[in-house]
Amino acid sequence: MEEKTIYSEDSVYDSPLEKEYDGTFDGDTKTANLLNLTADKYVRTQKVINLSEIVASAPLKNSRKDTSIGLTKTVCELGVVTPIHVMAVGAEDEDYDYKYILIDGLRRMYGAMKNGLTEIDAIVWDFNDKELGKELLLPLSLLLNRSQKRSWSEVWDLYRVLEMRSQVTPGTLEYLLQLNGGDAMKLKDVMLCDYQEVKDMLINNEKDLEGCYRALQKLRKEENQLLRDDSTGFSDTAENAEEMASNVGSEKQLSDDDVRELLEMADDLDEMDDISSDDFGELNKGIDEGQKVGERHPLDPALKSAVLSRDDFRCKCCGFGGAAALGVLAVHHILPVHVGGKDVMDNLTTLCLNHHILLHVAERNGGKLQMTQDDFNKYSSEEQLALKKTLKLAKIAVDADRRRNMSLDDVRKATTDSIRHPMPGMGLNVTQAAYSVAQQNKNDKGGSDE
Repeated sequence: MEEKTIYSEDSVYDSPLEKEYDGTFDGDTKTANLLNLTADKYVRTQKVINLSEIVASAPLKNSRKDTSIGLTKTVCELGVVTPIHVMAVGAEDEDYDYKYILIDGLRRMYGAMKNGLTEIDAIVWDFNDKELGKELLLPLSLLLNRSQKRSWSEVWDLYRVLEMRSQVTPGTLEYLLQLNGGDAMKLKDVMLCDYQEVKDMLINNEKDLEGCYRALQKLRKEENQLLRDDSTGFSDTAENAEEMASNVGSEKQLSDDDVRELLEMADDLDEMDDISSDDFGELNKGIDEGQKVGERHPLDPALKSAVLSRDDFRCKCCGFGGAAALGVLAVHHILPVHVGGKDVMDNLTTLCLNHHILLHVAERNGGKLQMTQDDFNKYSSEEQLALKKTLKLAKIAVDADRRRNMSLDDVRKATTDSIRHPMPGMGLNVTQAAYSVAQQNKNDKGGSDE
């Protein structure tokens, strides 16, 4: 069985300060700090509103994809007894034919629509700052809806979105998702492991989280502990903790829908078709320029190893990799660190150094390919396809920059280090250790070396 990273209890924390914070405050306090809501920031009123004027965000719909039904008969007999909660939108959003975003009550709204109702009682939250309201939408929704349990698939989907928010600590995640203490680490470990049977047991409710976690530990007993320990670990230095803390600022965060939409844009790299010179015009079209830059901290070697192993030690754009390329592989943040992109598996991918640098050069130029069509036509079809994939990742970064209202000058300052060609072999010891483990596991399964 191929090895994946084992997450220690500490490894779910970005810094020792986060761990101390979770251990000091209770869930209500942590959620209050996350929301930071005061009465002068919003007005709440109760109204009867038209169901056709309400839209539900993607994370909220996905949080009920398995448990959205169950109230149809109750609504038929009694109506919607408890009002739903919605958020009033700004005038620019009303142009899309909706006036409210659902905060809480998807099952009640679903039941009302199934019974042919056109109106529903609602508590309307009207934020003075509409963008602030959108940023707080998902945690506020989870705070209001703590009675109906979600499936593990729904919980994991919410976990992945919430984890991208720099203010959400593991303890806050556990409170909002109604998990027990320590379950954030166990859930992440189970869902990111390479034992599909363990994940299936959890998703199919064959065992609870604790049972699946114990099963995972049992399966791992035969793994080579020495090699694994050699490639994992944290450097919890005071300097590192300070850098991590500096990532948490007051700048506008990417919304939960932004995070989901941008990450989904990267999902189809492997399904891209061949490219011809006719595609050049669209490739070379940048994204219009839309402002503050965060700071970096070192990527955990254990997480880097897990990403490289997942991607089979090959560049996701050109396929270059394997034993001969261990010194020229980089782990890239799909949503850049300077827009709040976090060190989590979903936000990381493997690139060779050449395409990694080309990606950031394109990001610095607004998503444009800096070459003429004649130069582009000189590349083989395989090389053109690699360029297409690289530009797609670059435009995801540009789109994230734009949504954070960063100017091109801001982006260029933030990506200065990214375009400096690193010495081949930097971090090679971590990559080699991960590769050795992966190859050993392939051999144990009867697989073949390259």
